[in-house]
Amino acid sequence: MPKRMWGVCGLMVAALSFTSAPAWGAAGDLDAYRVKATKPNLDKLAKAGFDVQEGIVRKRGTIDVFGTQRQVDAVKVGATLVTDGRGRSATDRAGARPSSRTARL
Repeated sequence: MPKRMWGVCGLMVAALSFTSAPAWGAAGDLDAYRVKATKPNLDKLAKAGFDVQEGIVRKRGTIDVFGTQRQVDAVKVGATLVTDGRGRSATDRAGARPSSRTARL
């Protein structure tokens, strides 16, 4: 195999490893958080990288954002965890489901 081909393969491996890095950096479980959709809150969320264009519920005046508790707490917008009727968050519900890899008896 020519040296150029080995170089290309090495660059591809390096590029793939760097594209996965952000997922490794996300410490914690992703959940939904509800925030009052005020101008200052939306500005803070947008500056922190949260998607504030989608999902604004104008009737309630809130927006749901998705992230780890650490990420949401860092923005300081008074976010509350979104839970179902039983008080479970998305992470709690995901942990309660049986794994698809579990052997069936």
